[in-house]
Amino acid sequence: MDAFRSLTFPIVSVWLLHTLLVFFAVSLLVVFVGLGVHKNSVLRRERRHAENRERERDVIRAIAAGDSRGFTSVSDLQHAFSLVDALHDCNITDPQEEKRIYDALASTPIELLLRDAIRSKDWGLRFKSMTAIHDLAWPVFFNELLEHVANEDNLRVKCSGLYACSGVLDTPEQFLKLYDTTDAIEQLTTGFTESVFRTGLKRLVRYAEPDAIAQVLDTCLQRPLSPRLASLILSIGKEHLHTLGPKIVACARARPQRNIVISSMRALYLMGLSDPIIVESLSSDDPVTQVAAIRCSPFCADAPDKLVGLMTSRSFDVRYAAAITLLTFGAQGTELLDTVRTGFDDPYARNMAAFALAME
Repeated sequence: MDAFRSLTFPIVSVWLLHTLLVFFAVSLLVVFVGLGVHKNSVLRRERRHAENRERERDVIRAIAAGDSRGFTSVSDLQHAFSLVDALHDCNITDPQEEKRIYDALASTPIELLLRDAIRSKDWGLRFKSMTAIHDLAWPVFFNELLEHVANEDNLRVKCSGLYACSGVLDTPEQFLKLYDTTDAIEQLTTGFTESVFRTGLKRLVRYAEPDAIAQVLDTCLQRPLSPRLASLILSIGKEHLHTLGPKIVACARARPQRNIVISSMRALYLMGLSDPIIVESLSSDDPVTQVAAIRCSPFCADAPDKLVGLMTSRSFDVRYAAAITLLTFGAQGTELLDTVRTGFDDPYARNMAAFALAME
């Protein structure tokens, strides 16, 4: 019996080893075959996307030029994405050409395909579809898209939807709805909301009357409890809506929270404007507000003398900001810095003035 066992065990072990080796080899083969099939599938899809994109570019240019042939039928969602990319490539800016293209799109299923896609259970597909809607810039999507954003659970998709809304709006009323929606979402960052507002403001400047834009933005600025107020103020400054300068100042004076005041001063500076609120903030007890006011004071004619006084501040940041900003006043600033360097008793002020002059 022992001899039988001694013969059986090696035979069974070798057989199991051979079986495992064969199984491993077959598994590797299956994996490589699967990867090859997947790669070919991806390549075919990318090739089809490129072909559709190139073909649709020619069609878009023809329609924009007045050709009445229209688009071929958009067969599926991938074809819709190709058409959107082609439209983005063409960068149509003329309003009449844009209208011709949207009229032609209305006769295709692309609107229905994208509407269905944003209701998909696949969050990745929802995200991609909302990005496509943003690039398409077709206002017909705004209301349904904004409603979907309000009920979206996935934060990434929600943010993509908000950005898409900003890219398709074309009326001041729609901007106000978008502003209300961002107010209700706590997780949004300041940088993201600023990009949403700036995109929306660009659309308003293109499609709406200046008086209507000023009225709806004034409505937003008068909301004291809005958590997005600072982002809106900065967006107005970066989009150079100069006529809203007084409205921004009034907002800062009515709500003197630090972030609102600083955002207002930055917006004024970005638009190349001056206002007494900047000079007044140079005397603030808060060093952060002081530094912001210093940085925003180059357009204030009465700021240089006050900046010289700030060279004796106990705060390094205030002294540094004052010295560097004085350099922006040209010969006047250089002369004042030289006076500080040679005539002040405060060694900190003298050293900072010398440092700034060395950087000139």
